[in-house]
Amino acid sequence: MTLQEIQAAIEEHGDNFVQITFLNGTNIRCVLRDAYLAHPNDPRGYTEPYFYVTRIDVDQNPIEKFNCSEVQEIEAI
Repeated sequence: MTLQEIQAAIEEHGDNFVQITFLNGTNIRCVLRDAYLAHPNDPRGYTEPYFYVTRIDVDQNPIEKFNCSEVQEIEAI
């Protein structure tokens, strides 16, 4: 997905639970957080658009970062 598609999903779903399906076939359940445009020369390695989620399907609900291009689908649960 593109950064704009992820941002639209964040607006649509707000703080509600979603399921994200990745291109590799894995799924996670989470709450979408923020999405950001990357910079090709970012020293942290954030060279493509990315977003954060709060996982609800694992213990302690960690916040994790994913690249937008890894996402196939986002759906409400």
